[in-house]
Amino acid sequence: VLVTADKAALGRMGGERLAEASGGRGSIVIMEALPSSINTMRVNAFKKVMAGYPDIRIRDSQHVNWNLATGLEVMENFLTDHPQLDAIWTGDDSTLTRVLNVYEKSGRTDMKIILGLGGAKEVVKMIRDGHPLVQATINYPATIISDSIRVATEHVLEGKDFAPEIDIVCEKIDRS
Repeated sequence: VLVTADKAALGRMGGERLAEASGGRGSIVIMEALPSSINTMRVNAFKKVMAGYPDIRIRDSQHVNWNLATGLEVMENFLTDHPQLDAIWTGDDSTLTRVLNVYEKSGRTDMKIILGLGGAKEVVKMIRDGHPLVQATINYPATIISDSIRVATEHVLEGKDFAPEIDIVCEKIDRS
């Protein structure tokens, strides 16, 4: 049995938060993870939400492959290629922290939100401290390991029926 975070929900919740923070309008860019079915599910769900906001335009979407050097290069290109950006979805909190650094050093002030994914401690601290651009993240469930153990013991060892894949609900983390 595979216990995992709800992949589409990660993208959907990210899209909803980004649309809310941008007031339903503006230019955004996306930093995608590794080309994979998981990335595709996340990004497609994100774009489906964006389709409901005709005043939000996705200007670019590039894979950064969860690689720091690639993420920095893509961010520098985004800033060069797009003189006005209102938001960026980095798809990962570790990428977010580096992207934020590049953005702050650029001297630009056009962004309303930089949104990641994962619930990294450093990002949660920025949210708690009221960082103007880092307002939320979408968290993988903290219970995913214990849920996996529970599924194994309750379903497999006790002979109960179970689905071959179980998605755990994800959570939005913001100041509230």
